[in-house]
Amino acid sequence: VLFRSFLERAAQRLFDLGRRRVAVIVIDRRPASFTATATRVLAQKKLYCPPHWVLAASLENPHWVTPLIQLLMSLPERQRPDGLILTDQNHTAPALASLSEIGCQLPRDLTVIAHCNFPLLEQHDAPVTWLGYDVAWGLRQCMTNIDDLRAGREPRRRTRLQACFADELTRRA
Repeated sequence: VLFRSFLERAAQRLFDLGRRRVAVIVIDRRPASFTATATRVLAQKKLYCPPHWVLAASLENPHWVTPLIQLLMSLPERQRPDGLILTDQNHTAPALASLSEIGCQLPRDLTVIAHCNFPLLEQHDAPVTWLGYDVAWGLRQCMTNIDDLRAGREPRRRTRLQACFADELTRRA
C-alpha cells in the first residue's frame, strides 16, 4: 500500500507532463509481483509500460543501472521511454551519469522521477523530480504517539506516510 501511493503519484505526474512511455527501475529485493503491480498502476494512468521495462538493480552495486539505462535508451526514439521512475535514491546518480553520457537531455528527452526520503540531504542540480516520504514528519508523529502512551493517553493519530513531491513539502513547511 505504501509503495502504491508512490507509483500512483509518479504515474499521474508523468501523465500530466505529457509522458506516455514509462520505464521503472526497482531494487532487486522487490518480489516478482512488483512488475505486475507497476504495469497495472501505470496502465490505469494511461501510460505504456511493458513488463520488460520494469528492471531491477541492486543497492550494493548501483552501477548496474548504467547498462539498463543504455539498453532502454538504445531503442528507436518513438519506441523508448519518455519517462523513468527510479524507485530508490541510490540509483539516481548512476542513472543520471549514464543519461548524460549518452547525450540524453533532461527533461526534454526524458522526465525522471526519483524516490527519496525527506528531508533530502543531498542537493542535486540535475532536473529530477523528487518523490518520496516525509520521514521527519512521520518520526515526529510517532514521537507524539509515544509521548501520549507514556502519559497514559490514547495515541492521537495513526501515522500513515503518503508519497509527496519535494515541491509539495516546501509549500507545507
